Amino acid sequence: MSHTKTFAAIEKLKEVELELHRLKNALEMMNKAHDVKREWNDWRSEYEEREPYAEPPQREWVGLTDEEIREGNSESWVTTQAWQSACWWAEAKLKEKNGY
Repeated sequence: MSHTKTFAAIEKLKEVELELHRLKNALEMMNKAHDVKREWNDWRSEYEEREPYAEPPQREWVGLTDEEIREGNSESWVTTQAWQSACWWAEAKLKEKNGY
């Protein structure tokens, strides 16, 4: 075999090696993409199996205590009766707006 043919064969082997390296990289990228897709599908399946969102639990109504109403009245210039009426009205309106 002549040197020319030997060098040509070596060049061809280098080209084949380079192509094999490219194919290896492509295969690794495809495997990574496949792993990501599998993780996505696992997550999606888990997500879809969850219970649909329900109404958030409603908290128990906590109104003003008599003491708080008295404190507010002592800081106000209106009569006690007017103050209590305003507090009861506001509480009823808040209950209505918040579904109680």
